[in-house]
Amino acid sequence: MDSESLDVDGNPLYVNARCTIVSVWHQAFSGYIGKKVVVAKLRGESAWIYNDQPIRYRTNRKGRDVVDHDPKTIQTVIGVAHLRLRINE
Repeated sequence: MDSESLDVDGNPLYVNARCTIVSVWHQAFSGYIGKKVVVAKLRGESAWIYNDQPIRYRTNRKGRDVVDHDPKTIQTVIGVAHLRLRINE
């Protein structure tokens, strides 16, 4: 990270920071406002984010627990000005 990336309130963002989406880039995405996310990567004024949810497991036919869904695998690029750092959560 060359320069420090700041959220909407001026707090410095970092990898694995828990954030909330507070604004969107287009009216069609207004359902994303309030969504809790985690920062995976930062590059300048862009952040790669994924949903703040636990990994889901399932039991396969052999009786072993395997990963059913890992939210880290689905990432979205968003401007850091659309995020607010969640402190004490």
